[in-house]
Amino acid sequence: MPTMKAKTGTSHSVRMATARCFDHPLPPGSTACSLTQVFNQEQIVHHREESRKSMLDAISVPEAVQDNCNDNADINLKTLSNDQEGSFVHALRDLLTNQWKYRWYKDRQTWHQHIECADLNWAPLLEHLADVYLEWRYHGEVAPPSAPPATEYDFTLDIVNIYTLDTTPHIHRNVDSCSAVEAIAQHGYLATTSINPSLVISFKTLELFHPLRLRKPSFSIEAYVKVICDFYAFSG
Repeated sequence: MPTMKAKTGTSHSVRMATARCFDHPLPPGSTACSLTQVFNQEQIVHHREESRKSMLDAISVPEAVQDNCNDNADINLKTLSNDQEGSFVHALRDLLTNQWKYRWYKDRQTWHQHIECADLNWAPLLEHLADVYLEWRYHGEVAPPSAPPATEYDFTLDIVNIYTLDTTPHIHRNVDSCSAVEAIAQHGYLATTSINPSLVISFKTLELFHPLRLRKPSFSIEAYVKVICDFYAFSG
């Protein structure tokens, strides 16, 4: 009868015992227990070395300081447990990653709520703003005195005027004016917002859209805005 040769390789019984060691404690001094201790020790050393490299790469210290850290890294890391060491590395990484990020807040208001807030802001100004518009419409722009002295109430902002193609006119605001929107309307412009406006549109530019729409009902506001952009040589 031929003799069976023993196969060389890793013992399956040891592998199975190693896997079971996480559920049930192995007898002290057994081969499986010894292999498990060696395996765990190698994993701890490997994890400790990877953590030290990750921490040094994240901090990016100078070479002279880094050499000094390498000499004392083992001493410092030995004072931390395995879990504390990993937590420290992750916390340091998160701190350095989020250091230069801007804080962003989610706008929880709906579009309908935005419109309601805008209407509430415009409501106290509409009556007086209509009087200023009628005065401008039938008497022309309110002409300020020649070379009015500059005051702290004067300001400049971006405008849209298809007739003059001005960009940043000087708005003179009287001390007794109710709001910046009123001062803007006295110069023949309508602010796009009721609070802290940064862009205004001339009344003449808005009035031009009315006869165009009467002659061509399909002429949309978007098309009119594109025409204005063409006059201002804006691309987009």
